[in-house]
Amino acid sequence: MVNLLKSITVYILLLAFLLIIANCGGESAEKIKDTTDTTPPDTSITSQPLNLTNSTSADFSFTSTEDGSTFECQMDNGSYTSCTSPKSYTGLTESSHSFSVKAIDSSGNADSTPASYTWAIDTTAVEISITSQPLNLTNSTSADFSFTSTEDGSTFECQMDSGGYTSCTSPKSYTGLTEGSHTFYVKATDSAGNTNSTPASYTWTIDTTPPTVSSTSSLTGVTLSTSITATFSETMDSSTITTTTFTLKDSDNNAVTGIVTYSGTTATWTPSSNLTSGTTYTATITTSVKDAAGNNMTSDKTWSFTTLGILTWVAPTKNLDGTDLTDLAGYKVYYGTSSGNYTTPIDVGNVITYGVKTLSAGTTYYFTVTAYNTIGNESDYATEVSKTIQ
Repeated sequence: MVNLLKSITVYILLLAFLLIIANCGGESAEKIKDTTDTTPPDTSITSQPLNLTNSTSADFSFTSTEDGSTFECQMDNGSYTSCTSPKSYTGLTESSHSFSVKAIDSSGNADSTPASYTWAIDTTAVEISITSQPLNLTNSTSADFSFTSTEDGSTFECQMDSGGYTSCTSPKSYTGLTEGSHTFYVKATDSAGNTNSTPASYTWTIDTTPPTVSSTSSLTGVTLSTSITATFSETMDSSTITTTTFTLKDSDNNAVTGIVTYSGTTATWTPSSNLTSGTTYTATITTSVKDAAGNNMTSDKTWSFTTLGILTWVAPTKNLDGTDLTDLAGYKVYYGTSSGNYTTPIDVGNVITYGVKTLSAGTTYYFTVTAYNTIGNESDYATEVSKTIQ
């Protein structure tokens, strides 16, 4: 009886033990089932190129929400390949590109929505144009420039002469420039960082020096049909040289009609009809004339000249003895400032008109002529005439 009780006790204890083991095994299975990982990680890109860049290289850094994850990367439409952070690319083409990366955790769960980044590579240099500038030759010591780029959003740098480039915007203005030649430069940089290799430039000249008349035509012995000339110190604005700014008046202050032309640096006044013999004329160029840069003369230019005293006579046909004159060789002109008193004669040859050059305004001159034959015999004086130079 006692042995039977012992067996029953042992059996009960064994059964209890087995139940305990069974219960423990169930809990362990339940725990293993509960810790199985089916959740994919999330992938984040933490550094990338600029949205618009001129670099043909790209560097990316990325991370996963689960430690121990591995990564696969894709560039554009290429295949995913194993990669690590950071991931670099070189030799990319000019265009839009897209980078994608997905994380795979240690349980093999892959990110179903890979992280991605799209950006553009622009390596084309921007072009720039100057759209407004000073005149090529000007008397203004200020200058205003406008300019534009072929790409919106470009920034600009400007330089005057040999000074350095500094940031600028259009329009760009300068003041207090010195007389002489100047050159303005401007270059553009687009949003991708491309700068045009050849800046736009413009060269012009500032002239603030007033013009002058450097020389005029002869002041004595001027022929009756001659043109009057004035040469300037520099190129002039031809539109300012007219019959209003370049005038001629006779000794009675009467305006003489004529035409005015301009070429090179010389203005020419040409009479509409012959001037009067032995008359003093006064030419005037006013301060209304301007040089090519727009500078006016500071004072009128006035000068006077005297036309030739024109003598004419009738050729003799007879000798003093009444015989025909067959050996006439030429004539001599005599003149002086008192009647009957003459200077050294002027041999004018066989002509019947002569213009005396060295006559002074306000003086009365007396003239006569003689004829001579081939052996040098000279006639008596012709009838004396006089002329007061006005």
